[in-house]
Amino acid sequence: MKPGWWLRIAVPGALVVLALAGAGVALWRDAHRQVTLASCPQLPHTCRIALDGNDVQLSFDGTPSALQPFTLRIVTPPAHAVHARFAMRDMDMGDIRYRLLSDDGRHWQSRVILPVCVSGRHDWVLTLEIDGVPVQIPFSA
Repeated sequence: MKPGWWLRIAVPGALVVLALAGAGVALWRDAHRQVTLASCPQLPHTCRIALDGNDVQLSFDGTPSALQPFTLRIVTPPAHAVHARFAMRDMDMGDIRYRLLSDDGRHWQSRVILPVCVSGRHDWVLTLEIDGVPVQIPFSA
């Protein structure tokens, strides 16, 4: 065997181990991320919540109903990305994630749809992620 043959095996192997370790850390961090719970009894009308000491406003353009599109509007301090998910507690509704759009980094919106709940429940949880910081907002529709 040629000298240094072990380097051709060890270096790629070490890179694979480092990549797997990095992915494991990212998954652990996401699984242990602190989620803020906010109260927003005024929904669908404009509601204000405090998130990390900042005022965030959210509203719907009407009363949400399953399979009926409506507009979700968010006003934040300057942000890079805002995403939304709708779910019910202890019920798998699939993982539909909406990316809200903004022209100025403060005013965000998206047309969204509540999934159908075959059990007839009306207790929803909106999870907003503003620059990766999650906040859950329970509401009824």
